[in-house]
Amino acid sequence: MYNLRYHVASLVAVFLALTVGLVLGTVVAEHGSFDQQSAAIVQDLQRQFKQLQDENAGLSTDLDRAASFSADTAAALVEGRLEGTTVAVLVNAGRGSGVSALLTQLERAGASQVVYTFETAALGLAGSTPEGLPALIDGDFAAERVGPASDAFIQAVAARLAAEWSSAGSRPVTELLVGAGVLSVRGNGDGAAADACVSMSSFDDAPDAFALAIATAMSETGHVALGAESATPETGVAAEAAGIGLSAVDHIDTPQGAVSLIWLLSGQADGYFGFGRTAEAAYPDLTVRATE
Repeated sequence: MYNLRYHVASLVAVFLALTVGLVLGTVVAEHGSFDQQSAAIVQDLQRQFKQLQDENAGLSTDLDRAASFSADTAAALVEGRLEGTTVAVLVNAGRGSGVSALLTQLERAGASQVVYTFETAALGLAGSTPEGLPALIDGDFAAERVGPASDAFIQAVAARLAAEWSSAGSRPVTELLVGAGVLSVRGNGDGAAADACVSMSSFDDAPDAFALAIATAMSETGHVALGAESATPETGVAAEAAGIGLSAVDHIDTPQGAVSLIWLLSGQADGYFGFGRTAEAAYPDLTVRATE
């Protein structure tokens, strides 16, 4: 027989069942909505990713075309610009980065090259003086016959090498240093008077002051002289050269650098060109010169 307690219990059970049903229904409904929203988000992300892929592919193609155009244009601009010119290239032993790019551009421009390779900084003069060298250098350097060389003697040697390399004829200092094993010479312009000089030499991650002294001495006698390096790794040669009044280029392994290099060596521009912080521009003004 049903009583009030049973009736109340039945009502509570009904309400509990309704509550549970409402909760479960809400969860199911919300779960379905969340799944729909997640699917929509995923589809939108996939669409955006595909759009970015297409844009990147287009940009990559444009960059490849621009790079090819720059390389072809640079080659046309430097072709034959240094015909009949001899360039002295100063490098340190083991230097590979940038040298091949430099020689390629000089060959393309029609220049003969003589590569002077320093085996050690300042040809090792700071440690000892090769026998017979002081007698070949103008000035009173009798004290240099024994022991390390003075700064004045090292500068005098640099000036003498600049004089020998920028003129034809005998080169006794060069020959003595080659015989001492501190200097090597190679190139298709060996023996010819250099019209210009490019210093790329560096030791211990620092510009070679001795090589720059030679370049400066050549500049002071009316020859074109500059400091050069490739975009990577940085050696500081270009900035150092610019700091002492020489022209410079710090990206000779790029199309912009190739044009800058040849324009400087041909006397059509001067200054510091490249990507360095103190560079004047990436390349010289070509608007008039390209048609000359």
